[in-house]
Amino acid sequence: MDSQKKLTRAFLYALALHLTLLGLFALSALFKPKAELMQPDADIIHATVVQSKSASKAKSSVKPTVTPKETKQQQLTENTANQEAQLLKEQEAEKLKAQAEAAKREAEAAKKLEATKLAAAKKEEAQKAIAEAAAEAKAKAEAKMKAAVTAEAKAEAKKTAEAEAKKQAAAEEKAKAAAEARAEAAAQAKAEAKKAAEAEAKRQAATEEKAKAAAEAKAEAAAQAKAEAKKAAEAEAKKRAAADAKSKAAEAKAEAEAKLKAAQTKTEAKKAAEAEAKKQAAADAKAKAAAEAKAEAKLKSAQAKAEAKKAAEAEAKKQAAAEAKAEAAALAKEEAAAKAKAEAKRMAALAAEEKAKLEAEAAENAKAEAVAQAASNAAEIEKYKGLIKAKVKRTWVAPPGSSGSSCSVRIRLSSDGTVMDSTVNCNGNDIFTRSVENAIERASPLPVPSDKTLLKEFRAISFTFNAN
Repeated sequence: MDSQKKLTRAFLYALALHLTLLGLFALSALFKPKAELMQPDADIIHATVVQSKSASKAKSSVKPTVTPKETKQQQLTENTANQEAQLLKEQEAEKLKAQAEAAKREAEAAKKLEATKLAAAKKEEAQKAIAEAAAEAKAKAEAKMKAAVTAEAKAEAKKTAEAEAKKQAAAEEKAKAAAEARAEAAAQAKAEAKKAAEAEAKRQAATEEKAKAAAEAKAEAAAQAKAEAKKAAEAEAKKRAAADAKSKAAEAKAEAEAKLKAAQTKTEAKKAAEAEAKKQAAADAKAKAAAEAKAEAKLKSAQAKAEAKKAAEAEAKKQAAAEAKAEAAALAKEEAAAKAKAEAKRMAALAAEEKAKLEAEAAENAKAEAVAQAASNAAEIEKYKGLIKAKVKRTWVAPPGSSGSSCSVRIRLSSDGTVMDSTVNCNGNDIFTRSVENAIERASPLPVPSDKTLLKEFRAISFTFNAN
């Protein structure tokens, strides 16, 4: 567009110069008849033949007469030709310069387009890398959680089996000692009198009844512990399933929101680009119309001056052309600077928008990761609290009359789960309190997470211990 404006301006100047020359030629034609009236004398002199010496001498002395006006006209013609040649050279130079600038703008546009494509490709690669990293981190976290749960379950099963083996060995040892005592008592009873034998028999019966009651209580406690463990495992499975469903729903929602936001951003950017293009086209059209109107006004003014000032107008025209050329150059320079400034502003706005978008996406990802981590930590804490309560419950021996009772328990633990001290409040029921304290001591060390961040939550824990 700039090159077209420059060519149009040069064409108008050339047209004005030609019109000026035509006007000068017309003016010179008005004064030419007088010179023609003087010219026949010279023709007659050349056509007449005189034989005398004086005549031949006069003939040789006569020369063609050239008026000063004709000399001035010839010089003006030569100057005009030189000016036309110079103007053609300037037009050719302007045309070459316009072509070079157009090629330069095309190269810059191609370079900007390539940079835009490269930035878009880099952005897509970055988003893909972020998504892959998030998926990989999630998979690793899930695998780590599953491995930790499996290891904890295996360790707990192993500890339970060892405790059961020790308990069984103690029971067998106790039964063996009781059998030996009974045999000894029986032998002694046979040696004693009948009364002592009857007393021994009564005592033996009482002992057997007590052992039977203890065995039944032990069986009942084992069944109850088994039922509690099964119930805790089912609750843990339900809680884990709920947490997984909630996490998947949150991920789906976040992905849908991200897609919607990307579509909205793309639509808004497209609308803004179209509006900017329309605005730029309107501004260019307005500038072109103004330049053409200005050139037309100057042309009319130049024509009026050419008719009024005659020969002096040529010099004034030359000066006006130089000034117009300088003004056009300044105008072109200002337009180029304005366009460059607008382009820089647009690129800065695009860069700022892209940066804000990336920062928003990073913040959203960080927020989602923080929420997921907090949910995972909460689930892990509840899981280990459940394991601690279950282990204390398994080692607890219910005292008579404890059904329906409950205690508030606070335990301080070391980093490996060893019980440092405990506080048990059973509302004044001392027997129930001591039974819970003994169960806590027998259950030490209690299960704790290996994660140091979560381990801080288990330095001191509180929960309610229910007898049922």
